Amino acid sequence: MNRGSLEHLLRAAGGIGASMEADIVALDAPDLTDLVEGAIGERSMFHETFGYYAQAVGLDTAILPDGWDERLKSIQSPASSAVGLALDPVDLAVAKLAARREKDRPFVAALFAYRFADPAVVRARIQEVPAARLMAYGPTVSVLEGGLVRIMSSVQNHGRNGGP
Repeated sequence: MNRGSLEHLLRAAGGIGASMEADIVALDAPDLTDLVEGAIGERSMFHETFGYYAQAVGLDTAILPDGWDERLKSIQSPASSAVGLALDPVDLAVAKLAARREKDRPFVAALFAYRFADPAVVRARIQEVPAARLMAYGPTVSVLEGGLVRIMSSVQNHGRNGGP
C-alpha cells in the first residue's frame, strides 16, 4: 500500500468519526471497530471500488517492543482532519516476525530490501519485546531471530539474482 492509499483509508476512517492507524485501531473509540470493518474492510464496497481495505484490530493484536508508542509517526491527509499514527517500520518488522505468518515474510523482506528497516536494529528491538508478551503468544526471542535470519537470507539471495 502506498502513502496515497493510506491517506485515503485515513480520510475514509476519519469520516466514520474515529482516529485510526494503518491496521486500523480506533484508539479513542474502540466501539467503532465493527463499523470501520463494515464500511472500509475486506469485501466492502470501499474494497471493491479501490482495491484495498482496512482491517480493524485491537491494541492487543500485535507483539511490539517496549517504546513502540513513543516512535509512532503521525500521518494526516491535507483533505481531512483525521490523524493516523503509523508504527515505526522497525517496530512493524518485529510485529510481523512475531506474527509468524507466511504472508508477512515478503513484506518484511521488502522493508529490508528497500532500506525502510535495518536488520541490525530489528534484531536489537526483538530483545526489547516484553517476555510476558512473548510467553502469552508463543514465540520466543530465538524464534523471532530465526525468522529474521531466514528473511535476510532470502533478501540476500534475491539481490544476487537481480532483485531489489
